[in-house]
Amino acid sequence: ENAEIIIAWGYAKQRLRDADNFLARSKPLIDGLTRAGVIVDDNADRVTVDIAGFYKAQQNETIIGVKEQ
Repeated sequence: ENAEIIIAWGYAKQRLRDADNFLARSKPLIDGLTRAGVIVDDNADRVTVDIAGFYKAQQNETIIGVKEQ
């Protein structure tokens, strides 16, 4: 099964953030989806990752969406 993973981060404090840091922070999230059985494998030929961006939130939060392809 192929999957698309969409990740968005919400922050209470608005400030500039480095996009490359979010790519690095995505790895444990994706590995967790694999270990939990949500996705079969996280190889690049089976999974695409979309960093949806950042938004203002009441508290810091991360939203992860998974779509089967």
